Amino acid sequence: MKLAALVSGGKDSWLAVDKMKDRYSVEYLICVEPKPDSPFLHSENLDMVKLQSEASGIPLLWGESEDEGLGALEEAVERVKDKIDGIVSGAIASNYQKERVESICQKLDLECLTPLWKEDEKELMQELLDRSYGVVFTKVAAQGLDDRWLGRILDRKALEDLKELKEKYGIHIAGEGGEFETLVVDCPLFKKRLELKDVRRRWEGKTKTGYLDILDAEAV
Repeated sequence: MKLAALVSGGKDSWLAVDKMKDRYSVEYLICVEPKPDSPFLHSENLDMVKLQSEASGIPLLWGESEDEGLGALEEAVERVKDKIDGIVSGAIASNYQKERVESICQKLDLECLTPLWKEDEKELMQELLDRSYGVVFTKVAAQGLDDRWLGRILDRKALEDLKELKEKYGIHIAGEGGEFETLVVDCPLFKKRLELKDVRRRWEGKTKTGYLDILDAEAV
């Protein structure tokens, strides 16, 4: 089966691709840049997906949208629907996200694969470590997550800290509730590693939210 993968640059989409690679062939990456604060797709640092495409050697289909991105995503998928059999996404627990991807697949007569769906959040994060992923925290928006998390690497200490924050504040350890976003800088699918050469922490003290503004990076 030939697939296209919906990617935002983060851990979930790449782990989903990784889990499919032994059984299926991932022919394309698809990334759509929506309006800011889209409830459906990420919008920060999406240019990094272009570097991930270079690092992995998987061709990228790019789209832009003035809304949440659903229409542009469908247009991107339609461009390759005759060359693929299905779509893989990194949905974990969001019915909103999963149902919208399923609706596109149903309309275009494609399989919809969600290998992370309803998986245990702790086990998913541990799997990233076991598979030697390089994951950087790029956005935080939850109690207990301050600006020191911006640019932090996911390691065993970070995972233990997330588990403690779950106990204290009830956050989702994998960030499925919007608590944080990530960028994959290295994984088993990459032939090159992403090097972040110039970054800035952007922090909003009033809302206690922030993101890592990546100004310069390359695949090396």
